[in-house]
Amino acid sequence: MLNRWSTDGPRLIPLNEAAPESAALWIDLCRPAPPELQAMEALLPKVPDQGEMHDLEVSHRYYRLGAALYMTMVLPGTDHPGQAGTFSRPVSFILTPEHLITLRHHEPAVLASLPQRSDLRLHAHRPDQLFLTFCEEIVGQMADLLEQTGDDLALAAQDIYAQNSRTGPSQLHQALRRIGRKNEVLAQVRAALMTLTRSLRFFTTDLEDQGGIAPEMTRAHDDLMRDIDALDLHTDSLDARLGVLTEMTIGLIGLGDNKVAKAQSMVAALFLPPTLIASVYGMNFAHLPGLENPYGFWLSIGAMFLASIGTWVFFRWRGWF
Repeated sequence: MLNRWSTDGPRLIPLNEAAPESAALWIDLCRPAPPELQAMEALLPKVPDQGEMHDLEVSHRYYRLGAALYMTMVLPGTDHPGQAGTFSRPVSFILTPEHLITLRHHEPAVLASLPQRSDLRLHAHRPDQLFLTFCEEIVGQMADLLEQTGDDLALAAQDIYAQNSRTGPSQLHQALRRIGRKNEVLAQVRAALMTLTRSLRFFTTDLEDQGGIAPEMTRAHDDLMRDIDALDLHTDSLDARLGVLTEMTIGLIGLGDNKVAKAQSMVAALFLPPTLIASVYGMNFAHLPGLENPYGFWLSIGAMFLASIGTWVFFRWRGWF
């Protein structure tokens, strides 16, 4: 799918198919078909394939070919709009003197939300300005994800640390799964912020090599780097909090399992003396004391009962039960 956009002041406007290619400031390629790839090959020295986009080598994610600047970020998204849950996949941002081209194979939220905004801080009339606007939107969405994660962890902590709580194993298992999902969100945010930082550094270094950076671009870049540093610190704080909650939840689950094992051991211990008495009188000997006594059965039952009571009293006295 290929979509083209232009700008009208602080907002993006879509272009129809009849509009000339030169009118497009942003060209968005999502799971491009072969004819769309052929059209892009006429504008670019190379169109990255999925294998190259997934490569971890810096030289495969950030490079210049002719007049085109290639930068790949890892952004959270879904397979289709409205899908529950997110995963991280690479998105390539390709800057040319005339266009900003995005190439992706999933649905990052930032690419869906930016066209709906009408308050873009930078009035993006050039591809490099639009690229920084995308970076600002990515930072804003990562901040929202961290804020939501912090709120969810606070609710989970209230449930886990509740005094006189009747939280059972199933609730603790659910809490552990919730915490695990938040760990995945933090991992996605870390990947996005790391690749965004690398892209911004490569972008500014390339601009300096090409002849300098405009003052407004420098201010926007510096603001973005300060925001990213603040989000990195907040991510570290949430990661530490998440680790404490994980250990606490696992500890509570272990304590619950220990209580069950302790109760089972106590029951077995209470029945041990009666079992011994029953075993003695179950031996195959011709003569056993009290075997001919008409009250022998009731005496043995009483001995078993008293042995169990005595065991329970001894355990209570030692504080084991």
